Parts: sequence; C-alpha cells; structure tokens
Amino acid sequence: MNEKQLLALLLAGLFCVGCQATPQGTLRAGKTPPSTSAKVPPLEEPSAKKAARERSKGRLKKAYAHYAMGLLRDNEDRFREAIREFEEALKHDQGSSDIHTRLGADYIKLRQFDKAIQELKRAQELDSADERPRTLLALLYVSLRRFPEAIQEYEEALKQYPQDPKLLASLADLYVIQGKLEEAIKMYQTLLIQEENGLLHFNLGIIYTQLSKWEEAEKHFKRSTELEGRYVDAYLALGILYELRKENAKAVEQYEKALLIDPLNPKVYQRLGQIYYDEKRVPEAIQQFESLLKLDPDSLEGTLELAYIYLKENRGSDTVALLEKLITKGRKHHELYFLLGLAYGSMDRADQALAAYLQSLELNPNQARTHFYIGSLYDKMGKKEEAANAFKKSIALDPNDADVYNYLGYMYAEEGAHLEEAVTLVQKALAIEPENGAYADSLGWTYYRLGRYEEAEKELERADQLMKGDPIILDHLGDAYFKRGNLEKAKEAWERSLSIATNKEIQEKLERLKLMAK
Repeated sequence: MNEKQLLALLLAGLFCVGCQATPQGTLRAGKTPPSTSAKVPPLEEPSAKKAARERSKGRLKKAYAHYAMGLLRDNEDRFREAIREFEEALKHDQGSSDIHTRLGADYIKLRQFDKAIQELKRAQELDSADERPRTLLALLYVSLRRFPEAIQEYEEALKQYPQDPKLLASLADLYVIQGKLEEAIKMYQTLLIQEENGLLHFNLGIIYTQLSKWEEAEKHFKRSTELEGRYVDAYLALGILYELRKENAKAVEQYEKALLIDPLNPKVYQRLGQIYYDEKRVPEAIQQFESLLKLDPDSLEGTLELAYIYLKENRGSDTVALLEKLITKGRKHHELYFLLGLAYGSMDRADQALAAYLQSLELNPNQARTHFYIGSLYDKMGKKEEAANAFKKSIALDPNDADVYNYLGYMYAEEGAHLEEAVTLVQKALAIEPENGAYADSLGWTYYRLGRYEEAEKELERADQLMKGDPIILDHLGDAYFKRGNLEKAKEAWERSLSIATNKEIQEKLERLKLMAK
C-alpha cells in the first residue's frame, strides 16, 4: 500500500472518530454569549475527564488504523498479516465484535478452525444482534460436518430473523441431512408462503418420498412441473416415484416427457432401460442403455448395467468388448473387472477370468463374492486347496452367505475329505436358508459319504421334495436307497434321474441292478 492510501485511511478514521466527539461550549436556550471583555472564566471540563476522552479518541484512531490495514491485507490474501493487524486493533478496541468476526473469517481461511470458532463465539457475546458471526459459525460447523451445532446456530439466528429465506433454506437442508424430515417440511412450507417456486415443491416431494407419503410427494412433484415446466429432475423424480409404487406405465410417461425437454439426458435412458429390463423387455432395455452410452461413452453405471444384461443374455464376447472399451481408457473400478471375470468364465477362458478377478481384488480386496467366484474357478481347475482358501476368505468377509458354506461343504463331500467339517458347513448354509433343496442335497450327500446312510436317505428325500425333478438329487437318493438295501426305490430314483438328463454312470448303475436281480 502506498503512502497516499495510508493517509486516506487515517483521515477517514479521524473523521469518524471526530464525529463522535461531543461539541463544547453549547449555548443554553435564552442566553446570549458572554462578552469577551467580561472577566468571566470559561467553563472547562475537568482535566482528568478530558485526558480520558482524549486517550479514548486516540485508541479508537489506532484501532481503526489497524483494522483498515487488516482489511487491505485481507484483500491481498495475506491472511496472517491481516490477523496481526486485527489483533493490534483489538488491543485498542476490545469490545469490537467486527474485529473478532474478521479474525474468525481469517482463521477459517488458514484452516485454524478451533481459533475461528473461539473468535466467532466472542463476536456473538459482544453483539448478539449481529447475525454475521453466527451464520459464519454455522457454515463452519457444516463444513466440519458438525451438523447438530450448525443447526443450533441457525435456530438461534432464526429467532432474531424468523422470515429470513437463507436461514430457513439452510436449516431445512440441515434437517434433511440429520433425518429430521418433519422439521424440514416446516421450513419449506414457511418458504412457500413467502414465494412459491418449483424447486421448493421438488424438495418437499423428495422428503415426502423418503417418508413413504406417496400422495403428498406426487402432489409436490406435479406442482414443481407446473411451475418449472422444463425442470427435468422433477419429471425424473415423478417417474421414480411411480416406479416405487410399481406403476411403470406412469413412470415411462414421465420419462418420455423428460426426453421431450432434454433428449440428451443420460439419466432418462438409464431409468427407461431399467424398467424395460424389469419387465423382461430385453431388446428395448438394451436399446436404451446403448443410447445412454452413445451420449455418455464413459458412463460407468451405464456400462455396468449393459454388461450385466449382456451376461444374462449369454453374450460373453459383447460383454468383454464393452468392458474393455472403458478399461482401455484407463478407467479402474473393481466392478468392471469382476464382470469381466464373469464374462471370461462364461466363455471357459479360465486363466483370463482368474486374472480379471484378481485385478478386481487389487482395487477392492473386501469383495466376498469375488473370492467366492475365484474359489469356484479354482475348484473347476482342480486346485482344491486354493479353492478352499478362497471360500474361507469369502466367509470371513461375509459370514451370512449361504452359497459359500454350501459350496465348500459339498466340495469336501465330493473329495471325501474333511467330512465332519463339511457337515458343519452345510448345516450353517441350511440355518440361513432352511428350505433350500440344493443345500439339503449337500447335507444328505455328506452323510452318505460318512456312511450315515439312514440320515442321508432322510435328508435326500427332503431335498427331492424341495426340488422336484432334479437329476443330481435323484441320483444321490438312488445311491442312498441302494446302500439301505431298498433296490426298488433305488431303481425308481435312478430311472427318474435318467428320464430328465442322460447320464452314463446312472445307466451303468441300472445295468448292474439288473444283473443283481438275475
């Protein structure tokens, strides 16, 4: 700052201070000024009082000079120097809330939040009518995610300014964050009384949706579209609401309206694609997701959803091409590699599937299902120990996945190894899904491998009831009947299995049974 700027600021300070001084020698009503020739001594204020007043004026001048210098340093983004100036100003004017507010703001800029909070609270103490330190403190609490304290500050500010739209809107948003939805509704309703607009109705629609108050939500979303005819998000929200209510035809109608306004909006194509897929309209679903990716080729969500559909449609090579397109652009996400592993697995390209799964785990090692698929891949490759280790990692990450317990238990049963552990594993699977026929078959087969044929027969009969017409269960059941000496039932079970699926081993069993009968 040059000398002229400094002098101008100092003069301004002197002028302001001077304006506050009480004029001396004020005339009394009805009196004439005494003649200068009269020997009447002039009235003078006591010297001590005069000196105190002069000292006070001097302090205010110095305080203002430092305050002004602090403002200049703020404008130059020299915040540490600004703080020194404001602290000097405080030495001469300790009762100024403005100086404490400025200090608080500068401490925020320097990320010294504890000091900022201290200064802003002091500013409030000095001038409770000034809303600036309180709202600044509330904003700081929000940035620090200290939402309850932010709410408290806004609520206090609202007591002084109950109709302030910024305070009402900020408090409404915080109530939503904290899940205090009814309080948020009150804030938005107050704002609507002041001025009706589509965004407020939209926000209310979102809140009522969260509260499952569908009719209220629908009313506000519709009003939002009436007030803001080109507000695409309102049509999207209305469409999603209808989806939640299983009214897909109405949802599609809203999405089509949204496309008329914004035909290049990827979100709309995504929602339409999801509806069509849920309704088994697979070609239309694929068309929507492909349209989405034309508009936004780098869309991770669109890529993943289309890849999932391709996989379900046994389009493994299309899935690989789609995923590789995003991966070669440098996009790294564990789901991309997980689906790539599934695609390669569906094409019997085990080594590439394994590499993709392992890459997925590098990006996110806590994927229970990926460990499960690695385990199943190792099992098919004949690497039983590696498979067991992968299954155990999956169980450690997700102890409630019945499939993993069953797979590992059945694998052990097939090997004839760790059979008691296999029983425990399959029993855990059945504890999660008691009516699962495949799990009941696994337990029955494990009993069979242990030589506990009576228990095996009982459990395999239950499996047959739960999963009628499964050829593997019928084969196992025939084996159990055979071991129990019930040859007619064994023959019947094997014949039923053979009628469903050709199996050379079962044919051989039936041939041996014929020889035994002769």
